[in-house]
Amino acid sequence: MCLKWWVLYCAFVCSLCAQEYDYKHCVEYYKNASVAVGDTRAVALKHNGKVVYFLYARTPPKAKILKSDPFMGFYLIESKPTKLSYDLLTLDKRTLEDKNLVAISTKPPVRGHITGRQSSYLNYASFSNTLGRNSVIGNICYQIYGVGVGGKGFIERFYIERFLNAKEIAYSDIGVRLEPKRAVVALSDPFFPHNPFLQGDEILSINASKITSSTQAIWVITNLSRTQNASVQVRRSGKIHTFSIKPDRLYGGFLLSDTFLERFGITLDSNLMILTKTNALNRFKELKVGDRIVWINKTPATPNNLKELLTRTLEPQELSKYEGKIQLLVRRGEFEFFIKI
Repeated sequence: MCLKWWVLYCAFVCSLCAQEYDYKHCVEYYKNASVAVGDTRAVALKHNGKVVYFLYARTPPKAKILKSDPFMGFYLIESKPTKLSYDLLTLDKRTLEDKNLVAISTKPPVRGHITGRQSSYLNYASFSNTLGRNSVIGNICYQIYGVGVGGKGFIERFYIERFLNAKEIAYSDIGVRLEPKRAVVALSDPFFPHNPFLQGDEILSINASKITSSTQAIWVITNLSRTQNASVQVRRSGKIHTFSIKPDRLYGGFLLSDTFLERFGITLDSNLMILTKTNALNRFKELKVGDRIVWINKTPATPNNLKELLTRTLEPQELSKYEGKIQLLVRRGEFEFFIKI
């Protein structure tokens, strides 16, 4: 009996030692299954019989980029082969209940557990402890369940593989921005071709699929085919309307600037000064890089109200005031002038 208890005790002690050793070993594994890129690291992932180097970054990294999704901050970079790589697994019931997961990076391991699944593009899965950007979450050195984005968030396999498998990195748009929870139009893109939507419209269905939340609506919209029209049913002032609309490419949103001007290649800084203007022949051709938008339809413009002011131009009273156009007060150097677009 004493021998039996001694064997059990030794097994218990050894398991603790092995566990501590595994964590240290996992840090070394990470160093050999990732590559330095600036102040972070790209993670080597096994995918379709190959090894790819995946990196999360809010802005393009200084590396040779093979593939990118700037909306999500996903990048594949070119790298010399690493010694090791990871199997990226789907979260299962056992893992979701595991209280002894570890976040691994080049820094000391961080223990914790998963507190929530990823529910949409930027509503990441959550960990109980703080994660380093591009750290990995797992309980076995060579298998991981996600890649950290900083804070307590991490990206699940589904979204990473969606990026890896995509032939084209593009999202669809129908010209609306929705309230945070309900599928109700908060803002309507005034430049979207033949936009029928108004603020307050509640989206009931898209292509006959019932819509129950903003998250679901965004997922359906961004995955619509741009080669055929979509049927969108809305409730407006108690009445049901059905619109047939051809989806267009999404030009701004998620991690990218989203002012409704991106479809014309225009990006602004925090003072509404034009940083880039890539499309020369369009309704904004009079604008130049360095111009600052001061007023829209005689209302002072700020970064917080810009989209709302642009959306308001769809209202009938605004359309009648300015002949169906938008009036901008623009400052260029020491001069200010009005233009109608």
